[in-house]
Amino acid sequence: MRYTNTQLLSSLLSQGRINANNLEEILDISIKRVRPNIDKIEGMLLGVAIGDSLGNAIELIDPNIRLRRYGFIEDYVSSLGGKRMGLPSDDTQLTFDTVKVILEDGYLNPEKLAKTFFSHEIYGIGISTSEVRDRYLRGMKWYECGVESAGNGALMRISPAILPSLKGDENHLVDAVLDTIITHNDALAIGTSIAFAELFRNLVTSVNEDFLANLPERIFRFVGNRYYKVRIPNANLYELLTREIDKALKRDEDTLTFCERVGSEAYLGETLSCVLFIVKKFREKPQRAILEAVNYTWDSDTIASIVGAIMGAIYGKSAFRKEWIDGLSGRLLINGKDGVIFEMIDEVKSWLSS
Repeated sequence: MRYTNTQLLSSLLSQGRINANNLEEILDISIKRVRPNIDKIEGMLLGVAIGDSLGNAIELIDPNIRLRRYGFIEDYVSSLGGKRMGLPSDDTQLTFDTVKVILEDGYLNPEKLAKTFFSHEIYGIGISTSEVRDRYLRGMKWYECGVESAGNGALMRISPAILPSLKGDENHLVDAVLDTIITHNDALAIGTSIAFAELFRNLVTSVNEDFLANLPERIFRFVGNRYYKVRIPNANLYELLTREIDKALKRDEDTLTFCERVGSEAYLGETLSCVLFIVKKFREKPQRAILEAVNYTWDSDTIASIVGAIMGAIYGKSAFRKEWIDGLSGRLLINGKDGVIFEMIDEVKSWLSS
């Protein structure tokens, strides 16, 4: 009989291995089993792959230079064999690694998940995840490898962590923590994953018009007094995620101006700011929201994948243009099999419906 993930997290907390506050609060939460909207589950997972593939060939290019070079991007830039198509980066790969482990084991098995992450080439791997991979391959245990980094590499893959809680008695908040610490043992990374796991589960099981209202408070419940930098003078990260975003929205600031001002790189403080601004501003225009993330941010694949997952969780497949779905290769490896992503999404739908 295996230890539950709640028991595992409790043990790690008692050993002082996790760098976040107040995690004991999530151990005894009673998770109500509810029937998800299967179309929204499909949209959430597709949104990761579509946003990632729209942004991954042009990431880390100054958005102003990108606009001059490509114009306003509305379709895939990647091509293979002379054919334009949506190809994956690490956002898609690690998200669907998580799906794979959940489908095989019926729950989020963090030990197996770490092994799966580092069993293949990872495209566009971040600095933190690369360091973790080196630690893991040197023989460190999965829960010892995570670095204290506030990068966005855990948030980008967190959406499938809700799946076991929709099928059985698993705690999606606990699963989000264990998934995150494989690579990012950091308070902001952990708090953000918890908050977004809660967000995604709420979106695929109900309609909540005010779904972003308490997200910063939820994140900072687990961050405590740790300091995280921001580019805005005389502001801290919590103020940026609340007051500064609201002020920018009230004066109808455009995405490019906002993201240049606050930053839009792989640091979570910047990623969160851009995601929240874009989703709040373009809540009723899901396709436009994804394209704003693709065109006006530095870390365009990851920010677009997160925005895509949120929009998919709200609207289902209707969040995406038909040509985006048709042009998605569905691969997890560049030279791998087409359509794997679609097959795995169908498996998830069947698994949750059974």
